[in-house]
Amino acid sequence: QGVLVAARKAREMATAVPVKEEVKLEEMSSTQYVILAENQRKKKALQDVKHKYDALLRENQDLLEERAATNEENYNACEFLRKEILRKSEKIVSLENVFDQREAQVAAEHEALVRAATARDDAATEEARRKEAAAKRQVAELEAELAAVSGFKKRRDEVEAEMERLRVEAEDLRAGQAVLAGGLGRKFIE
Repeated sequence: QGVLVAARKAREMATAVPVKEEVKLEEMSSTQYVILAENQRKKKALQDVKHKYDALLRENQDLLEERAATNEENYNACEFLRKEILRKSEKIVSLENVFDQREAQVAAEHEALVRAATARDDAATEEARRKEAAAKRQVAELEAELAAVSGFKKRRDEVEAEMERLRVEAEDLRAGQAVLAGGLGRKFIE
């Protein structure tokens, strides 16, 4: 900006200092000739400064336009990225919600499976207890029946032994009666 201000001042000075070129060189004194040469040098310097000023002004304008284009491009890029971030943030929230729902669903299904398995286990345990109790009752009934059969067998063996003893005794009595009857019959015959 300092260069631009200096160029602007030099331009103003160039337009403010009138140069008289119409004076003929033969009529000039050496002082006037030096002043004229100095003025022409200043004029050329002012024109150079004006050209540099115009070039700097064009360059400045180009840079300003480039900066504006870059700023617009940066703004568009930032706006695109902001929208993209917003869209992806919404997608993340949506996916987190889906994840939470699925996690809750899996937990509920797991809980239901655990309850069903527990119920099956409880039912199987209860069935096993019922069968065990029935088996114990049946064993007890069979043991009681075995004891009754054993008692019956023992009494039968006792009755058979008693019958055998009575049969032997009856045979002995018959044999004794037959001997007695034979002895009485002899006695009677006699």
